[in-house]
Amino acid sequence: MDETDQLAAFPLYLKDGAIDWYDTLGQDVRNNMEQLLKEFQSFFCPSPIDHVLQAESVFTRVQRPNERVRDYVSAVQKLARRLPALDEGILKCIILRGLRPNIKAFVLQQRADTIAEILEATRVAESAGIATMGADNGKLTLLFFTLINIPPKLKSSCRAFSLLLLLKHRTAESLVWSC
Repeated sequence: MDETDQLAAFPLYLKDGAIDWYDTLGQDVRNNMEQLLKEFQSFFCPSPIDHVLQAESVFTRVQRPNERVRDYVSAVQKLARRLPALDEGILKCIILRGLRPNIKAFVLQQRADTIAEILEATRVAESAGIATMGADNGKLTLLFFTLINIPPKLKSSCRAFSLLLLLKHRTAESLVWSC
């Protein structure tokens, strides 16, 4: 199909507002396929700034109530790919900002420096039930405090003990500390 046929067929594929847009174009644009496509893209296709200002962007995404952290992090990383110059340190801060409060507090206490460390800390928090315990009234579990300032060599055994303790006394008010 030559350019003349392409130019003649182009308006046949348009509807609604696109037809109105086409009718407002000058004859010089309508007769040049390259310029017509350029105008079409600039009018209808999202610009790089549109990706940043999108309703759900990397800057507005937060962890949903029943969403696992790994799913949330994957979604944020996917959204971050739209912004090619986004630094990993900024992405880490964005991920932390969007975590649910109990999980975020636990991760901050663990002093996670990388996204991988955030995922590891949140895996422990989700397994221990920190994600759901006290979510309604701003309380944190004792497990949160038992893992603070423990030498790295002892953390895995302490985590296992704390998880057992937490699961045994999951509803005991004595294991909940009010912030």
